[in-house]
Amino acid sequence: FANTGRGLRKAAFESLALISRALVDACALSFDYSNGRQVLELSKSYYVEQEVAQTHGEHQMQSTDLGYLNSETNNISPGNNRNRDTRASFRVSGSSSLQTSATRKRYSLQLNHTSILNNKDLIMGSSYRRFQRPSTVVGEYLESRLVGLDLWQSLLFWENSFEESLAMESRKRTRTLSTSISLADQEERQARKISQEELLNPEDLEFQDTLFELTTKMAYQMIRLGVKEDTAKALVSRVVTEHGMQEEHEETLYTLISNVSRAAKIK
Repeated sequence: FANTGRGLRKAAFESLALISRALVDACALSFDYSNGRQVLELSKSYYVEQEVAQTHGEHQMQSTDLGYLNSETNNISPGNNRNRDTRASFRVSGSSSLQTSATRKRYSLQLNHTSILNNKDLIMGSSYRRFQRPSTVVGEYLESRLVGLDLWQSLLFWENSFEESLAMESRKRTRTLSTSISLADQEERQARKISQEELLNPEDLEFQDTLFELTTKMAYQMIRLGVKEDTAKALVSRVVTEHGMQEEHEETLYTLISNVSRAAKIK
């Protein structure tokens, strides 16, 4: 359920934060790592909604701009210009220079009218998008309220979480292999009784990539939750010992953890 964001009002968010902290503390006292992990996953989904209200000045500006645009469009029309210029022509019929001036003015007004008509929809559309009332925006996530709790300082909690994540990847990979191999291959595997552990061979490059990806995500999450740098590095060392992570990946993770820890302290 951590893939879909759920926005909450401020009051509901604060209540959920208090309940979540209490649940995590209870899990720490009872060594209930499974439910503690569920609360942590849940905290990645919920966030507080923040509304950005439209100001009076923006609304007034929008009305003024559109009102001006409509008045200009209504006043500058071919019919109005033609009648106005015709009357002017009768009044100045004895002067060819004034008639030439009126002709140039009428042509200029017609060009302006055409330009406004062509751009009116575009201008009104952009004004509407610029000044329309914004929707709610994503604010603080629930995970930020769980920083520094005692449960996260337990290396055993993170080892348990890593093993669970690796088991899920193992099941996913087993299903993928089962759908990609032929029936004869499946029968051969069943006859040889190949275990799930054999499918996750430390020498397999894909498995090494999986180890590195899972450990990286978990180490970053540990630092984000206020876990000590030494604890995060201890998790990496355990993955190397238990699952045979390659040395180059180990060194990369140690460097990554140090850099992320320094960045977190600066904040």
